[in-house]
Amino acid sequence: MDQKLKQEIKSLQIIHSSLIVGIVFYLAITIYLNKTDSGFILDDPSFSQNFLIIANITALVSILTGLIIANRRIKDIGELSLSNKLTGYRVTTIIRSFAIELGAFMFILGYMLSGSVIFMYEAIIGILLMCLFFPSKSRMSKEIKLDAREMN
Repeated sequence: MDQKLKQEIKSLQIIHSSLIVGIVFYLAITIYLNKTDSGFILDDPSFSQNFLIIANITALVSILTGLIIANRRIKDIGELSLSNKLTGYRVTTIIRSFAIELGAFMFILGYMLSGSVIFMYEAIIGILLMCLFFPSKSRMSKEIKLDAREMN
């Protein structure tokens, strides 16, 4: 089963890395467009303020919801067979990743439309949060409580 576990971790890491790289590229392109004056910057301070509130609420709700759903699903995974644990953990990790990614995308969109660096910093925090939840063998074993027999 060790080979299946390694393969599952590798596939989760590829998916998670792809999501992070996508956000980083989207942010880099947005920074480039805003710095070269070919972006979509709207010169309306009230829009920037209103979108900042909307983006923060959306990010907060999506991240908290994703983390709550992930934690509930992880609690339910503990008593399953290894194969079912791995499948459940994959789904849970993807849900958590997409919830965090939604918040980061909202901040990048805000930066694209307003040019306000606050959005850029919040997007970077979203990227760092995704890195914090990067799937690894130790994270997986801790979260779904794999014992020594299942790890080898």
